[in-house]
Amino acid sequence: ILERLNKNNYGEKVSEKVYQIIFDHISKWGDIDDMVGAGELGYFSDEPQYDGSLLLWKGKLSGDVVTKHLEWLKNTLSSTQEDSFSSSEKIKSIVFDYATENGRGDVLWPLRVALSGKEKSPDPFTLLYILGKDATLKRIDSAIKKI
Repeated sequence: ILERLNKNNYGEKVSEKVYQIIFDHISKWGDIDDMVGAGELGYFSDEPQYDGSLLLWKGKLSGDVVTKHLEWLKNTLSSTQEDSFSSSEKIKSIVFDYATENGRGDVLWPLRVALSGKEKSPDPFTLLYILGKDATLKRIDSAIKKI
């Protein structure tokens, strides 16, 4: 996975952030092979591939609701300074009030899927921090087109 990060020009900063995720989720060195072999972290290096229905949070959300939240996220994050992506806490402070007011799951589920393409991944704020502004906006835009 680290070779793919470097090949895709994600750079050292992203690689360092991914190292932290890996070390937080393993108990022995062999676990790294399992994570990489299962494609568990591939979304850090490659645009995630997933069915658009996954954005609808187990069928509980309508496409209109998901689109509304993803559009808000896209607009808000595009006008956010790049340095706000320097920590997961900074980026959380921008998004969390909106998510709380509109239903955390309703907002954060589609964001997680848009960024990772997975049901299980690091929290969306960690993903925002690791991926950075440009990759985040690209993935949110792709998600909106899948709805």
